[in-house]
Amino acid sequence: MKFPILATILLAISLFTGCSKKLAPDVAYAMLKKREIVNQSQLAELDPSDIIIPGIEKKYKLSLTDSVSVFGGSLNILSNFRLFYLDTRPNTTYRITVKGYCNCFGFTKQIFQPVIQIFNGSEPLRWEPNKGSYDATDRLVFFESYIFKNQGDNTRLVVFSNNQDINKIAYTFDIFFIKTHVRNTTGGDFSVLLEEVK
Repeated sequence: MKFPILATILLAISLFTGCSKKLAPDVAYAMLKKREIVNQSQLAELDPSDIIIPGIEKKYKLSLTDSVSVFGGSLNILSNFRLFYLDTRPNTTYRITVKGYCNCFGFTKQIFQPVIQIFNGSEPLRWEPNKGSYDATDRLVFFESYIFKNQGDNTRLVVFSNNQDINKIAYTFDIFFIKTHVRNTTGGDFSVLLEEVK
């Protein structure tokens, strides 16, 4: 009878501790500073990694090996980024939702907060924040939702990380009455959903 209890405890420990060590967010950010930076003017010349089709939510990963640029105008947010082509129609309004997922295996729990820029050719499009925060049904998901009006062809989406609050506690939750902190990091899993607003 003792063996199944011991096996259950060992399984729980392995589930919560995970097998691989995560890179500390401040270490990952220090590595970013050593990378070659892509200028904003060069974004229009790069090939997108995928096409975002309306109505289909797809998952991706932002990693340290992705290209690096500086975003946010005067905020100077240094981040890796992923570039996508948006399958959109001219003079049509869209909602785009980007979600960042918690890497919660192991004692160290991390999440990255995805941010976007939308371009027509090389010109940035104006967009309005629709809503954003941690999902009320799942605290392990951070999301931002935006509304924009497409104005032409060749619309591109850039997803990057909000590295202003790197290594700070994003939020706290309880596991078996133990306070567990989730910290902001430089990248991770995310998804993109594009929807036409009618």
